Amino acid sequence: MSKKKEKSISPYSVDLLKIAKDIGVYKNVFFDIKRPLTEVDLAQVPHLEWVPIDLLEFLRLRNGVTVRWHLDDAATGHRVEGKVDIRPIQHIYGSWQDIVYFGHEPAAWLARMQAFHIVDFFADEACVGLFHTPAQDPELHYYDFDAAPTPLGVDFRGYLALLAHTLGYRYWPLLLLELQAPTPATRPWHPRRPQTQALVQGLQQHVPGFDLAAFVARYDAVCLPTPA
Repeated sequence: MSKKKEKSISPYSVDLLKIAKDIGVYKNVFFDIKRPLTEVDLAQVPHLEWVPIDLLEFLRLRNGVTVRWHLDDAATGHRVEGKVDIRPIQHIYGSWQDIVYFGHEPAAWLARMQAFHIVDFFADEACVGLFHTPAQDPELHYYDFDAAPTPLGVDFRGYLALLAHTLGYRYWPLLLLELQAPTPATRPWHPRRPQTQALVQGLQQHVPGFDLAAFVARYDAVCLPTPA
């Protein structure tokens, strides 16, 4: 009986509880966990069979999670922020018109972007989502509402595991973009792009216990296989 219960809460609750515990060091925190999924929620999802099983299992336990925190950096005077906004299933698989697409784009682009659905709306200017198609591809993509969505090399379960390392530090998925670059990164890995270097520095300064080597090791453990 105990083994069955443990299976039902792992790994999602473990990672989420770690986020909740670690984020407690910040003074300005908003934490909202939605209720579990209902049959009414599920009925609103077109082609429910296309939803990745890891995402569906997470949302069955808590249909949406929002975390926001901020602090003032005494050294620079700048505000440091973090946000996680995993949308409820009826929002993820609802219409994203006028946010992801507008209806006047070229036909091929419009058709592709109508299939893109936001999962983690972590910033007003960027998000992480996936494509809802018969291919049932579980890979998450980074989208900044400008260029085309870029694959991150992880599914939702891997994303959540990495999120537990970063606590939703602003724009942390950019680390995955560099790790997912066409030329495989060497190990030990160190960021080459100035933006990613600044991101790592901020994580080390403001996220308790953040360790780049541990983050990269977790990425290597959860990343999706590279297509042959």
